[in-house]
Amino acid sequence: MLVAAPYELSYIDIEVALANRPFRSAESLRLEAQARDFIKPFLESRGVVVLQDRRRTTGTATAHSVSAQLSSGELVLIKVKLCWNRNRRIATEMRYSATQLQARRLSSGWDDTLVQFVERNRELGITHLLIAQPEAEGISLAALLPLEQVPRIWWEQHDVSDELIRNRALGRQTKNHAANGHSPTLWLQDDRTENGRLVADVLWNCPGVIDLTAPSSVSVGSIDDTFDDCPGMPPQGHDGAERRTGTRSYVPRSPKVREAVRCRAKGACERCGESRSYAVFLDIHHVRGVEKSDQVWTCVAICPNCHREAHFSPEAKSINNALAQFAAQFEPNERVGKKRSDSISD
Repeated sequence: MLVAAPYELSYIDIEVALANRPFRSAESLRLEAQARDFIKPFLESRGVVVLQDRRRTTGTATAHSVSAQLSSGELVLIKVKLCWNRNRRIATEMRYSATQLQARRLSSGWDDTLVQFVERNRELGITHLLIAQPEAEGISLAALLPLEQVPRIWWEQHDVSDELIRNRALGRQTKNHAANGHSPTLWLQDDRTENGRLVADVLWNCPGVIDLTAPSSVSVGSIDDTFDDCPGMPPQGHDGAERRTGTRSYVPRSPKVREAVRCRAKGACERCGESRSYAVFLDIHHVRGVEKSDQVWTCVAICPNCHREAHFSPEAKSINNALAQFAAQFEPNERVGKKRSDSISD
């Protein structure tokens, strides 16, 4: 059984060293305390068994860790990092979310900074990092990532941001997301520009990262959720029902595949040809089932009516066969050639 390491630090933590930062107002501290109070019930609502919620406050700085058991049975010690507070004073606040790993880069460079961050937390027994975006009513975004993946995620976000800036794909933005001046920063969201989200996608698509705010981050058995966006209607409704938290299994979809298939369709259903001017009119349908394949050549962009026919109509099998043949034409030639050569060699 995992035993949480003592939370007494043997060094001056950067967070504690900045304990008396003059820019921390009383309201800022109140909102931070409220956000930290959200963490335990939020994790429990996601199927995580919280064994201990520990906080150590020095001045105005708080070091926060949670020892817990994940739904997989794994015992973990989680370091909690809160994203920048959204006080809604400016409209763009709701379009980005990020947290600083520590206040400043070491003079010896980014690599040493990231290595130090991982090593000093490993010494405390930390196994995972929880990055959470608090709101007035709770947690809106939360990613649980293995501590060892932090340098990889940071460098990939840094490189993606750098390439976008060089290609002028972020408008007038010239500052690297991950560098954030001289503070190593990880991003959960950036919807300020069309391409900014590619930086955040690095984190969400990294192996081992759990999206705790997805429809479900808790495994409850093998369930085909290919048609989760085509729900049936209940026989009767209700008024004024309380909100409840539920869990289900889900299979991640690649946002790049969705974007590529919608771009290919140019706003028109790839089955019936019906079109609309708004981007989200078309659904992305996995003709083989999402657990089997999430590729541009196994997905089609179809209207909601055709999507439901592909799942629920008596002719669903023949519809999907036709859609599979249509999608197959977009498989790269090198893949087709390789499959043919493999078949001959067999």
